[in-house]
Order: sequence, then C-alpha cells, then structure tokens
Amino acid sequence: MSQDIDVSIIIPVYNGVPYLEKCINSLEKQNHNLLRIEILFIDDASEDNSVEYIKSFNLKNIKIIKSKTNKGPSAARNIGIKNALGEYIFFQDVDDNIENNALETLFSKAKYYNSDFVFSDHKRIEDLKDQRENRYDFNEEVVFSKEKIIQAMKNEYDNPNTGHLGLFGCNGRLIKRSLLFEKNILFDESLKWNEDKTFAWLALSHVEKAIYVKDKLYSFYVNPNVQTAGIVGLSSNFSLDNIKSITKHIDQSLKNKGFNQEERIKLTQKTLIFHAIKVLISFSIRLLLNKIEFKKGVQLRKKMIKEIIFDEDIKLAIKNYKPSKKESFFLPKAINYRSIFFLEFFCNLRAKKIIKMRRSGKV
Repeated sequence: MSQDIDVSIIIPVYNGVPYLEKCINSLEKQNHNLLRIEILFIDDASEDNSVEYIKSFNLKNIKIIKSKTNKGPSAARNIGIKNALGEYIFFQDVDDNIENNALETLFSKAKYYNSDFVFSDHKRIEDLKDQRENRYDFNEEVVFSKEKIIQAMKNEYDNPNTGHLGLFGCNGRLIKRSLLFEKNILFDESLKWNEDKTFAWLALSHVEKAIYVKDKLYSFYVNPNVQTAGIVGLSSNFSLDNIKSITKHIDQSLKNKGFNQEERIKLTQKTLIFHAIKVLISFSIRLLLNKIEFKKGVQLRKKMIKEIIFDEDIKLAIKNYKPSKKESFFLPKAINYRSIFFLEFFCNLRAKKIIKMRRSGKV
C-alpha cells in the first residue's frame, strides 16, 4: 500500500464531455493540503473527445486509463481498483458531484473510527432541486458494528428505504483498498444492473465496522431523457440469469457473515423476487422519464415479464414472498398469477407513484 496517496478517486467515463468540467472542478476543490488524492479517469472507449478534454485541465494528480473496447462501468471500476495507489478508494460517476469537504470529512472519520468502510448521506437532484431536502437515511451518525451489519443484511429487503446510495452502495464512500485486494473483491462484469449494490454486499461481508456520516456529501443527478449505462445494459442484454447472479453473490455474502443454510435460502429467495420486481419498476421509471424509447421499451419490458413469470425458481420463491409495507402488494400477486397485463398495469402505477414521491421529497 502506498503511503503517499490517501484516497484514489475512480471515475468511469463514457462520452462524458457534458459533465467533465463540473466534475473536475468539484474534485479540484477538495482540501489538498490535508489530503493526498489521485483521480483515476477510466475511459471506457468513449466516442467523443473525453480524454482530450480531461487532459486540457492539466492537473498533476489526474491519471487517464483508456480501455480499447467499451465494457461498461463494472469493468472500468475494476481497472481503477487494480491501478489505484491510495489507502482508500472512492467511487464516483462522472455526472455526479461531491461537496468541497467530502473526502476530508470521510477520511477523518475513517481514521478516527479505524474503519474500512465510510459513507455519507446524499442529495438526489433533478432540475437543480434536491428531492431529498431535509431527508436523511439515519437520524444521527451511526457506527455499524459486525452485528449491526448482519442485522442490516437481514432487514435490507424488509425495509428498503435508502436506495443505491445507502449502506449497500458503492459510490460516495471510502473503502479500504487493502480489504478489496486481500479478499479479492471486484465488480461482477457480467452484471448490467445493480452491480454497485452487489459489490457493496461482498465488501460489507468482510467489514468489521462501517460508519454512516449524517452529512450530504454526494450529489446524485437525475437526468431525464438521458440514457444511463444500467438502462442501456438492461435494454440490450436483460436476462433473468443476471438477477440470479446477484442472489448468488448475496448468498456468498451471507455465508461470509456466518448465516446458516436455512437463513440463506430464505433470504436469497426473497432477494430473487425483490430484484425481479425492482428491475421491472426501475425499467418502468426510465420509460416514464423518457430514458428509453417508449414503444421499444414496452416491448422489451413485456419480454422481461414473460421470462420472469414463467421461470421455475420464481414460481417456487413467489409462494413465500411477503412484500414490505413500502412495496406494492399487487406486483407479487401478478407474478404469482402469471398475468402479463396486470404486471404491466401495476408496474406503470408503481413507477408513477415513485416518481411523484421523489419529486415531492417523500422518499
């Protein structure tokens, strides 16, 4: 481990020119006097002049690593992990931003608590408005002991309220680089969706102490009409096998944390249904936000629904699935009855409700 670098910031880039200036300006404002950072831009075979644009800033602590072919954000992040020199790694998307004191705050907390995993709260911004104004994941700073992490794993699908930037996420947090290398933790490059949370499950399965900082240090931007890598992946390469791969990683994480086989079977069956529903809702939300061409998107969603409702593992797991109070009661029912019409109808209804709740600051 290099003692010269405190934090390695890893940012995948694919055609990122519209976002790079704001992103780099945000990183320039980190407190360099107290913190030694390197910024790794992993260019995922961009078709615009992203690389030249990054070079034009002429910053000494920026490294650019170019991929010859487009492989997606998981592969780009893995390249970043393998080339990082910092004591801690920090993941960020190119179209997101961090507060000026973000890295200094997280690093000081990591040192104070001697923690391998430190994350903050976040903003979710659409049209310059924080949809989470006055909302926080937790009421105070939280120290997640091993026991609390285990409890969070048990509760993750019973009370899903913190989204992809809560405890189980990859962006906006410091993760000890030595932990990732010692435990051989990398992103699953075959996953085209939910790869960030799956990575976090694997990392947290080896973490003894995680820290939540009640400060909104990371800003996640909602960009209607703009396709994301996850949606492109879903649109072009959806397979139920991807969701089953997620459940396998979660099963391994539970095993790492000492769950017995009965607990693991129960939880992995729950995650299978949860993610099957979540992928349909996520896709439906993007449909309504015009991130996917509507007519084509409806056809793709119908194909996804058919694959889900006629799968034998789904048929078995749905029998015991009980949605939480924050989930739709009707969606698992529609899966159980194998009704394409009602799944489409309730997906649209649920997606509209979630968009409305987010914009009104209720979630």
